[in-house]
Amino acid sequence: MQLSSRFDFFPKLVALSSYQIRILVLLFILAFFSTVSLEAQDARRQLAKERIENLRDGYLIVVMKSQQKKLDIIELSLEAGDMDKRQIKELRREKKRALKERAKYTKDLRQAIEGVYDFSKFAFIYDHDVKALLQDPTAPLVFEGSSMTLSSLPQDTDIFFLREEKLDVSNYSGMRAFMVKSAEMNDISKPFPNGFRRFVALKELKMKVIVEAINQAFHVFLAKAGEPDYQ
Repeated sequence: MQLSSRFDFFPKLVALSSYQIRILVLLFILAFFSTVSLEAQDARRQLAKERIENLRDGYLIVVMKSQQKKLDIIELSLEAGDMDKRQIKELRREKKRALKERAKYTKDLRQAIEGVYDFSKFAFIYDHDVKALLQDPTAPLVFEGSSMTLSSLPQDTDIFFLREEKLDVSNYSGMRAFMVKSAEMNDISKPFPNGFRRFVALKELKMKVIVEAINQAFHVFLAKAGEPDYQ
């Protein structure tokens, strides 16, 4: 009986050891992925630090809405000449509204940038000219009030774009924000400061307030980006 009881102990010992092994393997896997995650976070933080430093020494190209697509459609409709006087009058009224909105948007954005933004040098371009600029660095830009081109800048100059875009927000499709883009017009992910909303609690912010927030976010991130625990 004593011998039998002694042998009955081994299956329990083996079962307990297997359970412990599974726990150790699980802990090892968790530790491994935690390490990988931390390394990825460090890499993203370092990349964001390099980008904010590059922006400080480079140019922020501010993209202004031109309403060009709407204006082109209106012009094509007017040239077609297959409308009555009432329709023609309405299209001309719509064209006038679009031009007025473009003028106000351009004025407000330029005044805000020129009056508040001091983190880096800056330039302006209309949205319909961005594609041409990406394909041809000799395309004209407005650099701080004077016409220049990218090709006239030093070869190692870093450029970033700032443009207003519609956010993918399911509960409010009209939500818009100013997004910082790379020189190739690709998204720049966090922790780089990005996604400055035009609306807060469905209230549209003044352009100056938005630009002040952008400028301050850049300065704060540059100052703190070197800290190991900064997100």
